[in-house]
Amino acid sequence: MITRVNSQSFSNQATFTSNTISTTLGFSASNNNLLVAVFAMLSGGAIQSIAQTNVTWAKATSQVLATSAGVELWYGVVSGGTAGTTLSVTSNLTLWNFGLIIAEYSGLSSNPLDKIASNSAAATTTVDSGTTATTSQNNELWVAGFYANVGTATIGSPSNGFTQVSQISADDTITNPMAFEENIVSSTGTANTSASVTASGAVGGVIATFTSSNITPTLTLMGVGS
Repeated sequence: MITRVNSQSFSNQATFTSNTISTTLGFSASNNNLLVAVFAMLSGGAIQSIAQTNVTWAKATSQVLATSAGVELWYGVVSGGTAGTTLSVTSNLTLWNFGLIIAEYSGLSSNPLDKIASNSAAATTTVDSGTTATTSQNNELWVAGFYANVGTATIGSPSNGFTQVSQISADDTITNPMAFEENIVSSTGTANTSASVTASGAVGGVIATFTSSNITPTLTLMGVGS
């Protein structure tokens, strides 16, 4: 059974003097659990690595907006013990106007990434994740991340059964919102969600699906006799 265990958000408007920023999580993820993180960056950089004790992080997918801002979705499986609480993120550029939403899930497989997609638009009030290929397993976690480089606005009402876990500003004010959306599903399909934005501008979305450690068996009825 897939369950969200913890979540946390972080944003900062300051210009950093380094390409690496470290933040302290308010929870320590359990061994074998999955961490999923959505990042938004107005600086136009790209994340190169994430360091955390007992977690191996990898990028699932990313999308550059029309304004060169970016949204990325990363994931990491906890192994070898409880995860450390310090998360160090390194970019190819100095990080500024930077946002992070991270969540911990139990019940995922040890090699969980299945399908990915991304999408962007230059001037709209709807942000879309893109649509994945058909997923390979019936029990999965679907996660989408949205970023709207539109100034003062909010993101809301995700479609297709998704729930908004968290919404914050990527620059520690009320501007340029980002959001983390989830959907825990029991059947295969093409993963997609969209959401409304209260101001028009450049938007981007990313989505990834993750396989469960428990697969619901499919019952096949066989005929008897000829």
